[in-house]
Amino acid sequence: MSNTIAVIVDDNSIRQIVNAALSDAGYAVLEMEARGLQMQDSTHGIAAVCLGIDDAARFDLLQQIRAIDAKLPVIVLTNHDDIAERALREGVYDVIARPTAQRVRHAVSRAIQHNELVGHVSELQSRLAQYESATVVPMRDLERTAIERALRATRGSVTKAAKLLGIGRATLYRRLASPDMADIRAGRITQPGTSAPMSSLSQATMAREP
Repeated sequence: MSNTIAVIVDDNSIRQIVNAALSDAGYAVLEMEARGLQMQDSTHGIAAVCLGIDDAARFDLLQQIRAIDAKLPVIVLTNHDDIAERALREGVYDVIARPTAQRVRHAVSRAIQHNELVGHVSELQSRLAQYESATVVPMRDLERTAIERALRATRGSVTKAAKLLGIGRATLYRRLASPDMADIRAGRITQPGTSAPMSSLSQATMAREP
C-alpha cells in the first residue's frame, strides 16, 4: 500500500500499537507532533489521521486538522469513554476506545475506502454538472445539418449525397420527403438532369427511386 497515515499520539503505548499495526499492514507512517501541526499547510499524500486524545483540551487539534483539510478522515484514539463520546458528537470518522492493532487496521482501511468513494462521487458530480450545462443539439437537427452539407458538397445530387452520408439513395429521398425538409427540397435540391426543384416532383417519381 502507498497510503500515508499521519499519527499524532502523545501516549507512548498507544503510539507503539498504532505504528506497528499500520506498518505491518503496509502503510507509510508519518509521525507528527501536535505543536508542529500548525505549520502544516497541506495534507497532500495523507490518507487519514490517527489522533490521540486523552484530554478534552486537546480537541483543539481536531479543529486545526479540519481547518487544514475538512475532508480528511480523522480517527480518534483514546482510553476514555467520555472523550470517545464527545469525539463522535464532533463528527470524526471513527473512534477507537482502548485501541488494538486489529481495530486500528480495520478503522484505517475503512477510512481510506470511504475517502476514495467520496472523491469518486465528487468527480462524477463535477462531470455531470459539465454535461448538464452543455448545450444538447437534437438528433433531428444534427441529421438535417449533415444532409444539408452533403447536398451542398455534391451540388444537389441526391445520389452522390447519399453515398457521402453512407446511406441508400432511397433512404435519403424518404428523409427529404418529410415535412421538416420542405425548405431544403424547395431551395437546394434538384433532380439530376433537370433544373426543377425536388418539391415539384411527383410522388410517383419518388416512389420509383430504388
